[in-house]
Parts: sequence; C-alpha cells; structure tokens
Amino acid sequence: MICFLGRAEAADSKMSLEAMRERVDHLPIVVDAAGLSPGKPDPWLSRGATLSIYSGGKYLRGPQSTGLLIGSEQLARAAWANGPPHLSFGRAMKVGKEEIVGAVVALEAWLTPPLRANDEQKWLRLLGTIASKLSPDRFHVSIQSPSWSALTPRLKVSWVEERIAADEIVARMLRDFRIQLPDFYSSENVVLIDPFNVVDDEQAHLVAKSLDTVLRNLQSEAENDSEAAGPKAHESFAGLWSSTVTFAGRVEEHVMELTQEGATISGFYRGDIFDGSITGFAVGNELHLVAKHQADQMEMYYCFEGRLRGGVVLKGLLG
Repeated sequence: MICFLGRAEAADSKMSLEAMRERVDHLPIVVDAAGLSPGKPDPWLSRGATLSIYSGGKYLRGPQSTGLLIGSEQLARAAWANGPPHLSFGRAMKVGKEEIVGAVVALEAWLTPPLRANDEQKWLRLLGTIASKLSPDRFHVSIQSPSWSALTPRLKVSWVEERIAADEIVARMLRDFRIQLPDFYSSENVVLIDPFNVVDDEQAHLVAKSLDTVLRNLQSEAENDSEAAGPKAHESFAGLWSSTVTFAGRVEEHVMELTQEGATISGFYRGDIFDGSITGFAVGNELHLVAKHQADQMEMYYCFEGRLRGGVVLKGLLG
C-alpha cells in the first residue's frame, strides 16, 4: 500500500495523486487527508485513491478521538475486522458509540451546503469585528479567503514596528490573555487569526482588544530598552557559533553562522534535523535572533536572546 500525504500536492507541484496512481498501477493508495475537507463525491477517491482518511475533530468539529476511513469496501472491512469490537490490535484504539454518532452527525452537517454557508458568514462577520476594532495607526489587516488547504477565512494582521516579532506577539497573547494564535502560520511581522474557535462577537472584541494591548506594551518596552541602551557601540557577533539547546527530553548542539553590518545580523542556522535562515540585531552586548526553518510545509521559528560575556552568549531560547 502507498500512503500519500494530501497536503504534499500544495507544497510540490510535481507531486500529484494522478502521477502516483500512474506509477504504482494497481497498488492501493491511502490518502492522509486528516486536516482537509471530505466531499460528496470524495475528492480523493474520484481522482484514483483507494482509501482516504479524515479527522473527525478538525474541520468537521466532531469528537476529537474520531476519524473517517472512506473508500474500498474490501479494505475498509479489513480495517474494521482489526478494530473494535473484535479482539485484535486495534481494540486498544476504540472510540465510544456516542463519539461515532457525533462524527456521523458532524460529517452530515459539513456536507450540507446551507449549514456550511451559515458557518462561513459567521466566520467572516467575526473577522470583520476583530478588524474593525484594531487601530489602523498600528495595524494593517486583510481577510484571506478560504483555500483548499485552509478551509476557513483568516484575518491577516501586520504591523509597522520592525522591532516587534510575530513570535513575541503570539507568546504574549497566550501568556497575558490565554488566547492562542496559530503560530505556525506567522512570519516576522504577520500573524493570522483563525475564527474557528471564536464563539461570538464578545470574544471577537476580546481578541482585538488583547492584540492591541500586547502591541502597545511591546512598543513601550522596545522604546524603553532603546533609551536605556543609549549610544553604546555594537559588539561583533560575526562568525561561527555553537549553541547548546536543552529540550524537555534531550540536549542538542546547533550551529549558527552569522554575518553583521552595524546592528543588523543575518546568517544560517543548522540543527540536528533542520537547517534555515537566521536574522536579528545587536544592541551593545545584547543579541536578538530569530531562526526560521521549514517543517512539513510549515514555517517554524526559534527566537534567541542573550548577552555576550567573555566570548559566550548567555542565554537562551524562546520557543
């Protein structure tokens, strides 16, 4: 059997289900479409897939522990025979009858056009509420339409202040207001707001007010830091640096190759698994860096801050 990641098509123009089907002939192909949208008819089965798998708890908004296996009756029955209520290895992964019913109801609702239209109108209204409450002096906003891989509209929010990075915004929103922004869609000065879990206008107002507060606080801190730093000359951080990164379950040795022009720093970052670019700036003996790398069609960022003392930067990593 061939396992095909549905999102791979969006990331690689040479990767397509049709090309895969042509190459493997009669072999069964199962498509991992967990975070994508089932259809009627199913978009993957109609293009040559043998089976397609969807999460019941993502866009369908059914119970989180459920999923859907759609396609070949023979293979679906084989999967069923190895799961509950049968005494096979899949029994440990069983879900309750109530959850099964919930997943079926969620699928029916997702495939009902009037209900989908109501959802989309609600999402657009909530995003419009957030956008209207953000100060145009500090923020630039635009609504992104749903796409094949992002099934809800999103609010793109950017700001002019170059000293404030998106990861700082995301971290402060979670720390100060318990609001989680989707950090894996953010970039240096852009965050995307997903309306999926915003329930009503009151919550939309809260998101906008919190975002405005976080940006104002970070601007004030940046200005105070600049005044405190004064006209101190920048240390030289150019060169090859090794860094020790301590994760919850392991320690890794990473490498940074930096170049510096004035206060501006750029270069390359190499970890045990990922490579990527690195940008940042120096203020006196303080170093501020953001490393970026690609992981599973997502951009991931690590923010490093520290002070130079005796040839060593201490410390650390803001995830």
